[in-house]
Amino acid sequence: MQYIEQSYKDLQLTLSTSINLDDFTILKSKTLQIKNIEISLYIIGESHIIHYKKNNNSFYEVFACKTLNSDDLFFSKSINELKLKPLSLQKKKYDFEVIIQDELQNVNIDNYDEYIEFIFPKKSITSIGVRMDENDIIIETLHSYLNEKKYIYTFQKLKIKGENGV
Repeated sequence: MQYIEQSYKDLQLTLSTSINLDDFTILKSKTLQIKNIEISLYIIGESHIIHYKKNNNSFYEVFACKTLNSDDLFFSKSINELKLKPLSLQKKKYDFEVIIQDELQNVNIDNYDEYIEFIFPKKSITSIGVRMDENDIIIETLHSYLNEKKYIYTFQKLKIKGENGV
């Protein structure tokens, strides 16, 4: 695998009802069924993709150093915009938050029901952990940019129960 140095400053969150997965280098993937929701996790060369699907409704979360252009996009913001204001989409019962750190925080994989990771050349890592609590599916990711000594953490929540649940 060819290593391409990227900057965390180029990360962008894009939400779309459809994407072409062939446009990405998928390094690791896993599909989960949690309650009546199918969640597909993809670690890609540029960062990560998560596909959320319930019945005929679905959307893709693409957090990557790549700009997507499609008529199916319904949200797109840079990491700089996201660090100032976390995303909350009430209609989809979905929240997304990003935190940029200068030091690696201890990631305990035992805290997750499901976990995948990929270690890149030069020891950068992308990981995705999924856990469930009583009302929510919680997804946490780590993206290390060792060339800049930065660690990017994302926190996603999909409400599945309660008054406003899916």
